[in-house]
Amino acid sequence: FSLANTRAVARSARSLLLLVDPQQLPQVWSAPHPYPVDISTLSWLSGDAPTVDDRFGYFLPVSWRMHPHLCAPVSRLSYGGRLVSAPAAALRHLEGRVLGLQMVPVSHRRCTVRSEVEAAEVVRLEQAYVGARWVAGDGAVRSLTGDEIMVFAA
Repeated sequence: FSLANTRAVARSARSLLLLVDPQQLPQVWSAPHPYPVDISTLSWLSGDAPTVDDRFGYFLPVSWRMHPHLCAPVSRLSYGGRLVSAPAAALRHLEGRVLGLQMVPVSHRRCTVRSEVEAAEVVRLEQAYVGARWVAGDGAVRSLTGDEIMVFAA
């Protein structure tokens, strides 16, 4: 919730509960707005701190989705080292695959709007992962499907 929206809603409420991770996606606006209207309420309250100040809320320090190899750098970079993986997250893995973030550089030139080279590399990587043995946190084993792969490109 943006600071402006929070002020508007709070005037008509007896109490206000904000459930949010200020480190997640920022406010989306269709027009530019001056500081501090352009940030979330908890970001404004937290200032430069990587997590919400204990005076304003509670930080939930356990991630149930991220394996420790992924959670560790995310915690260090975005949460002041306070975020840890749940024990069950450490049990999940793809057999024969490297855990955590992987950088896959792709050499290309003059691809300012789209890149067939990058798209081909994404397809190649997905094909290499589809069918891999996936071991879930509860010990269940199955094959990974393409529907379970998410690609982030920057």
